[in-house]
Amino acid sequence: MKNAYIEAADASQVMTMLDYQVEDFNSTSDSADPLVPVTPSGSTVSAVASYMVLGGAAWVSETDAQIADMFGEYVAGQVSSGAFSDPELKPIDDAAAALGQATPEAVGAAVRAWQSGAQDLNVLFLLDWSSAVMEEHVEYEGDTVEAGIAAVRVAVDMIGEMEPTWRAGLWEYGVGAGDDVNWRSVAESAEMSGDAKSGLTQTLYDLSEEAVFEGGAPLYDSLVAAYADMNANLVEGAANVIVVLTNSGEDTASLPTVGETAEALASMAGSATVYTVGFGEANAENLTQLAAATGGEFLPAPSEGGVLGAIAPA
Repeated sequence: MKNAYIEAADASQVMTMLDYQVEDFNSTSDSADPLVPVTPSGSTVSAVASYMVLGGAAWVSETDAQIADMFGEYVAGQVSSGAFSDPELKPIDDAAAALGQATPEAVGAAVRAWQSGAQDLNVLFLLDWSSAVMEEHVEYEGDTVEAGIAAVRVAVDMIGEMEPTWRAGLWEYGVGAGDDVNWRSVAESAEMSGDAKSGLTQTLYDLSEEAVFEGGAPLYDSLVAAYADMNANLVEGAANVIVVLTNSGEDTASLPTVGETAEALASMAGSATVYTVGFGEANAENLTQLAAATGGEFLPAPSEGGVLGAIAPA
């Protein structure tokens, strides 16, 4: 949204932002037109208050609510321990008085301190693009779509929620996907800031219009290959995660069984974690076994997003 404001060169645009985000934009952006915060007439609550109460607002996404809860726990812990002693954020029983004391500057300082201590995330999306993904329909964000399209939309939504310092890349798999193997790298890992985020999003949209690979879904071999690649290219200090998106979980195209694949993943003793997201009639038992072998977990595909909140580091 902020990048679009700069590119449009139209100072008449209006957008909803928190006060400290306006401050950050004006102090770090090269835009010729700084943002000007406007408070609705008659309002007594600062815009930054919405961040503080996000967890209790009915209109926010599940991921935003989880982030708000984590932020609240962080601030409460820092204040109680004395590590964060800003007088504007001292505990108070009166909620209205608390909002009145929470200045944009105080909350902005707390958010920046929280962000600086947060762990980055490095994600490799492993997308099933075999013919099975177009043979089943599922519900996502109020639409009935093919499982493969739902998987693409889940990945797009996750990318849209990622922090600029987080990284993401994309692999797809299906019989014949690569020259000599059944998987291929679609987009190399990159920081999700500016052009890279929009570029990966566009790549996913472009992929959704391409024909799927005829034949089975060689998940087992593809996952082992992706896990080896991720562990060979770990981002130091980040949570390194593979997110499998599939409506199958059964694999007759790979030589090993699901049990043998789980044993292979466990024996590789890598630092990466696998999360399997199953759409529709996906084999939850198999996907759970594969994820658990790396310390990860199986996530039934949600109908309204929220996957990032389940895997993002606190």
